[in-house]
Amino acid sequence: MALLSESIWIRREEAVMPVLRRLGAAGITVWAFKGFDLARSLYPFTGARSMSDIDLFLRTGERGPVLEAFRDHGWTVATPGRGIFASGIVSEVKLRKLDTMAELHSHIFYFPATFPGSLPHDLFRGGRRLAPGLLAFSWHNSLLMVALHALINSWMRPVWWVDLSLLCSKVTETGTWREFTLNATRTRLGPSIHSLLAAVSSNLCAEVPGKVLDMLESQGSDGEAILEGLRKGKKVPTLMSLRYLNGWRRSSWFYALIWMIISRRRFQVWENLPRIPPQL
Repeated sequence: MALLSESIWIRREEAVMPVLRRLGAAGITVWAFKGFDLARSLYPFTGARSMSDIDLFLRTGERGPVLEAFRDHGWTVATPGRGIFASGIVSEVKLRKLDTMAELHSHIFYFPATFPGSLPHDLFRGGRRLAPGLLAFSWHNSLLMVALHALINSWMRPVWWVDLSLLCSKVTETGTWREFTLNATRTRLGPSIHSLLAAVSSNLCAEVPGKVLDMLESQGSDGEAILEGLRKGKKVPTLMSLRYLNGWRRSSWFYALIWMIISRRRFQVWENLPRIPPQL
């Protein structure tokens, strides 16, 4: 079973490496995200951390060249479509080549306009080098992005708990809890991040300083309303999110809603994320 998992991982890596080498030669870098980073960075061998697709994060201004590189190497856009991704209305596009799926992300929220705070100002700084054209976020930002990804899903895969525990150890090892806390509070989702890390700390004995948990818990919960609003509806901007938006964010919400009406696409319903259970 381990050999099968390892072979699948190698096949996926080989499928995307020609694209990464081209991007690296052009001076463009993308960031490995979730399993595509953690499998080689935290686990004893890559096959030990299963993943269903290749997740890559990129700067918004480099969406066009990255998409072109994938297309020129035989990848096809699966969903939701190149146009609304390139325009920034949505932050995710899926690409497929044979049996391999890759997801490109320019933001942690599917609709960036609904994000209540701000992403880390140092997200694309001090990355860990993985391969030509491929970096990984610094450990404190890797922990934050994985935590945010967990919070916007209605259920937790068991491996995500392990990811979070191992990442907490790395943040302790590098002494960057201060940087993590600062970036986490700026998302305006501190209380939810607190609940998640408190569960990891109490159930998996992860190394999370009490001061960090206290600071996250004490943060105002104004941003949490958007998170709850999105979970109660579909994967689409809701009236709850509109209530808290202004300026360009509200305009982006409007165009995203128009696109959903025209396309009549059905997305998976986001159920309420249950409170962190006492036992994992």
